[in-house]
Amino acid sequence: MKISNFIICDDVRSELGNKHSLIGIYDGVIEFNVSPTDFGKWPKVLKMGLFVKLTTETDDEKKKINQFKIKTECNGNEKIIADGNFNMTKDLLTPKINFAIVFNQFVFDSA
Repeated sequence: MKISNFIICDDVRSELGNKHSLIGIYDGVIEFNVSPTDFGKWPKVLKMGLFVKLTTETDDEKKKINQFKIKTECNGNEKIIADGNFNMTKDLLTPKINFAIVFNQFVFDSA
Protein backbone atom coordinates (compact mmCIF):
# COMPACT_ATOMS: atom_id res chain seq x y z
CA MET A 1 0.00 0.00 0.00
CA LYS A 2 1.19 3.49 -0.80
CA ILE A 3 -0.01 6.87 0.46
CA SER A 4 -0.58 8.81 -2.76
CA ASN A 5 -1.95 11.96 -1.13
CA PHE A 6 -2.13 13.23 2.44
CA ILE A 7 -3.47 16.76 2.40
CA ILE A 8 -4.18 18.96 5.43
CA CYS A 9 -6.68 21.76 4.87
CA ASP A 10 -9.42 23.79 6.54
CA ASP A 11 -12.32 21.75 5.15
CA VAL A 12 -13.14 18.84 2.82
CA ARG A 13 -16.49 18.73 1.05
CA SER A 14 -17.93 15.74 -0.76
CA GLU A 15 -19.29 16.62 -4.18
CA LEU A 16 -21.51 14.84 -6.69
CA GLY A 17 -19.74 12.33 -8.91
CA ASN A 18 -17.41 11.05 -6.16
CA LYS A 19 -15.40 14.30 -6.14
CA HIS A 20 -13.97 16.26 -3.21
CA SER A 21 -13.40 19.98 -2.77
CA LEU A 22 -10.47 20.85 -0.54
CA ILE A 23 -10.72 24.29 1.06
CA GLY A 24 -7.72 26.19 2.47
CA ILE A 25 -4.88 23.74 1.77
CA TYR A 26 -1.89 24.16 4.11
CA ASP A 27 1.62 24.20 2.69
CA GLY A 28 3.85 22.87 5.47
CA VAL A 29 3.01 25.46 8.16
CA ILE A 30 -0.18 26.16 10.09
CA GLU A 31 -0.39 29.77 11.23
CA PHE A 32 -2.82 30.91 13.92
CA ASN A 33 -4.47 34.31 13.78
CA VAL A 34 -4.87 35.38 17.40
CA SER A 35 -5.31 38.61 19.28
CA PRO A 36 -2.23 40.12 20.97
CA THR A 37 -3.58 39.04 24.38
CA ASP A 38 -3.79 35.39 23.24
CA PHE A 39 -0.36 35.30 21.57
CA GLY A 40 1.70 32.39 22.94
CA LYS A 41 -1.23 30.90 24.87
CA TRP A 42 -2.05 27.23 24.35
CA PRO A 43 -4.06 25.17 23.52
CA LYS A 44 -5.40 26.57 20.25
CA VAL A 45 -8.42 25.19 18.39
CA LEU A 46 -9.29 25.32 14.70
CA LYS A 47 -11.28 23.43 12.10
CA MET A 48 -9.04 21.02 10.19
CA GLY A 49 -9.64 18.57 7.37
CA LEU A 50 -7.59 15.62 6.15
CA PHE A 51 -7.84 14.10 2.68
CA VAL A 52 -6.04 10.80 2.19
CA LYS A 53 -5.65 8.71 -0.96
CA LEU A 54 -4.22 5.21 -0.62
CA THR A 55 -3.17 3.06 -3.57
CA THR A 56 -2.96 -0.72 -3.39
CA GLU A 57 -0.73 -2.64 -5.74
CA THR A 58 -1.84 -6.27 -5.45
CA ASP A 59 -5.12 -8.14 -4.90
CA ASP A 60 -3.74 -9.59 -1.65
CA GLU A 61 -2.97 -6.07 -0.40
CA LYS A 62 -6.52 -4.94 -1.14
CA LYS A 63 -8.01 -7.78 0.90
CA LYS A 64 -5.82 -6.99 3.93
CA ILE A 65 -6.80 -3.33 4.25
CA ASN A 66 -9.52 -3.13 6.86
CA GLN A 67 -8.50 -0.47 9.37
CA PHE A 68 -6.58 2.76 9.77
CA LYS A 69 -5.05 4.88 12.51
CA ILE A 70 -3.70 8.43 12.21
CA LYS A 71 -1.47 9.77 14.97
CA THR A 72 0.22 13.08 15.66
CA GLU A 73 3.30 13.72 17.72
CA CYS A 74 4.32 17.06 19.19
CA ASN A 75 7.15 17.56 21.66
CA GLY A 76 7.22 13.83 22.36
CA ASN A 77 3.49 13.62 23.08
CA GLU A 78 1.60 11.21 20.82
CA LYS A 79 -2.13 11.60 20.17
CA ILE A 80 -4.39 9.34 18.09
CA ILE A 81 -6.61 11.64 16.03
CA ALA A 82 -8.44 9.07 13.89
CA ASP A 83 -8.96 5.34 14.35
CA GLY A 84 -11.44 3.36 12.30
CA ASN A 85 -12.29 0.53 9.96
CA PHE A 86 -12.78 0.22 6.22
CA ASN A 87 -15.80 -1.81 5.22
CA MET A 88 -14.21 -3.53 2.24
CA THR A 89 -16.33 -6.11 0.44
CA LYS A 90 -15.28 -8.16 -2.55
CA ASP A 91 -17.41 -5.94 -4.82
CA LEU A 92 -15.72 -2.75 -3.56
CA LEU A 93 -12.09 -3.81 -4.00
CA THR A 94 -10.40 -1.10 -6.05
CA PRO A 95 -6.77 -0.05 -6.41
CA LYS A 96 -7.57 3.33 -4.77
CA ILE A 97 -9.10 4.21 -1.42
CA ASN A 98 -10.00 7.87 -0.75
CA PHE A 99 -11.22 9.14 2.57
CA ALA A 100 -11.77 12.49 4.17
CA ILE A 101 -11.97 13.43 7.84
CA VAL A 102 -13.01 16.84 9.15
CA PHE A 103 -12.40 17.88 12.75
CA ASN A 104 -14.66 20.79 13.72
CA GLN A 105 -12.49 21.52 16.77
CA PHE A 106 -8.98 20.14 16.37
CA VAL A 107 -6.93 20.97 19.47
CA PHE A 108 -3.26 21.97 19.16
CA ASP A 109 -1.76 21.55 22.64
CA SER A 110 1.49 23.42 21.95
CA ALA A 111 3.76 24.76 19.22
